Amino acid sequence: MLIKKIIKKTGLHRPLKKINSIFFRGEVKKRMAAAKAGGTIAIPKTVIFEPTVRCNLDCQMCYQKKERMSRGKELSLKEIKTIFSGLKRDYGIKEVSLIGAEIFMRTDLTEMLNFFKSIGLRAYLATNGTLINETNVEELKKLKNISGIGYSLDGKRELHNRIRNRKYAFDRLLKAIALTKKDFSLTVNTVVMDENVDQLTEVGQLVEELGVPNYALQFEMWSSEKELADSQKLFGCQSSDFAVSVKENSAYDFDAKKIISILAELRKIRGLTVVIQPGLFEKYPDYYLQGNLRQKVALYCKDIDAVRINARGELIFCPFIKKSFGSLLENNLGDIWNGFDFRDFRARLLRANLSPICKRCCRFGNE
Repeated sequence: MLIKKIIKKTGLHRPLKKINSIFFRGEVKKRMAAAKAGGTIAIPKTVIFEPTVRCNLDCQMCYQKKERMSRGKELSLKEIKTIFSGLKRDYGIKEVSLIGAEIFMRTDLTEMLNFFKSIGLRAYLATNGTLINETNVEELKKLKNISGIGYSLDGKRELHNRIRNRKYAFDRLLKAIALTKKDFSLTVNTVVMDENVDQLTEVGQLVEELGVPNYALQFEMWSSEKELADSQKLFGCQSSDFAVSVKENSAYDFDAKKIISILAELRKIRGLTVVIQPGLFEKYPDYYLQGNLRQKVALYCKDIDAVRINARGELIFCPFIKKSFGSLLENNLGDIWNGFDFRDFRARLLRANLSPICKRCCRFGNE
């Protein structure tokens, strides 16, 4: 800690940060080159886990509704322990990000988190906040392995409740923030949509007033029928292998100038760190909003550096491309991760400069 303070005080952190950034970019290029060539790549140390497809809200921009209707089997706690014990033992994973649907729909969530703690895993929680209460917050405090909590807030009370389709969504979320802000690192996330773009500055001000230091924006994502069909053709997948909202309008009602202006206003709020995803939006704002970034810029997908496991224990690629590459109850992660099917998928994705359904995604990286 003392060394870090000295480095920061002397200004050495700036060149060190630059050197680290250059090294990181170089490593990313090597990994993407290997993946593009259909080669093997190292298994990441962080796992993204979707423990359930259930949710208590009905958000208008949700892309998981079709998947949620089909439900399907969810891993039991025993099966989760089996999978993650193996991942920790064989691959040295360090952290798991729990993401939904709504993770607190699982009544065994606290027991699951206790297990992760017992094998030395940190856990990040993404939640709508409406199921957090005094009881489960006290249980979370005891764990000491929660690296952070991400909440979703899409407008002021009336608009947020309308977008989330529940009258209680806003007030319960604010209560959850109040219960957790002193003991956990918090981030509030907003999906930028035509409906809420005029409230973003006010939402950012509210986030700061609530005592949350981190505010992240991501654009609403949807695909047209043609984009979905072209993506199916690219990967040789079925429509059931995708989780996307289908809309035929191809553009947002707002333009890049408006979003840049909003970001400038948000960044004037003292004590609030504001990011927008993808970061490439700020470099190529018009290309991104017009949906032609793939045609203009060499890209890669950050999800190539993520192990993602669905509620059935299958290895999948991302929140939108849900094709199963194999069950971790039946197969070794290394055999799936660097098996032919997954290597071929990654190569097709990168050779095509990502897929048509990727064009509004927040996970772009720039080669």
